[in-house]
Amino acid sequence: MKTKIKNFIMLFLTIICLIVITETGCKKKKPAPAIPPQETFVMDMNFKNGDTTKSMTGTKDILTYYNWGHSAWNVAVWNFILTINMVIPVAAFLESFNHEAEYDAGDEEWTWSYNFTLGVVHTAKLKAKLDGEWVHWEMYISKENVFTDVLWFYGDSKTDGTQGTWTIKRDANNPIEYIGIIWHRNTDGTSDIKYTNIDNSDTDNVGADYGDYVMYGITTGAYDRFYDISILGNLTEIEWSYTSKIGRVKDFKRFQDNVWHCWDANLVDVACE
Repeated sequence: MKTKIKNFIMLFLTIICLIVITETGCKKKKPAPAIPPQETFVMDMNFKNGDTTKSMTGTKDILTYYNWGHSAWNVAVWNFILTINMVIPVAAFLESFNHEAEYDAGDEEWTWSYNFTLGVVHTAKLKAKLDGEWVHWEMYISKENVFTDVLWFYGDSKTDGTQGTWTIKRDANNPIEYIGIIWHRNTDGTSDIKYTNIDNSDTDNVGADYGDYVMYGITTGAYDRFYDISILGNLTEIEWSYTSKIGRVKDFKRFQDNVWHCWDANLVDVACE
């Protein structure tokens, strides 16, 4: 008799687990997909190769370090554009790595909920949902008494972490699509990330207009880093070595030719070999 009662109790508990699985904790927590690395969202704009403390004020210095200096200036312009427009989404994204997700079996999605501070406290909710070999991501950001659950950016990534996209809105008061990001991360260590201005109303010739872009990549060969920079319709191509600091730049508008202009390990202008 005791055995029958025990079996009945076990059967009853099993049924309860199946019915109210999310409340009873009878099923193991479903592991969340990995958030794409920060390098897929935040471009490396650190172009401080070699000794950047050299004076650029004298005529000799301007001429001597002109090729590297022109390259650094173009990187700095895009860095400024991105910094002033992406402070909130970048802060929200970077904070997500410090928290764990909760799984909602009903919606079949994971949510990372947390606060982050930029002067005042903001609230973020990063949501993820599987769709075959892809994960769809959405970031909702709130600021108390100012805005609530603004879909600030969204994107898709392969579950193997090899490629993906992000679309970033301009701001909470003007939530139009502003920056489109495409990224790739390869098994051989090479990678690239491209930011494009996708706001088709942005044609004021200030900063980067609609269609302008900056692309950063890690590749192989003597020049294992590169930037392709489009600002106001002009393309600047920059390549350099991360270890030796040598590099080169190509920019028709600036140099009035389509050839490379080089610098050496001390950032001094040299003839390209």
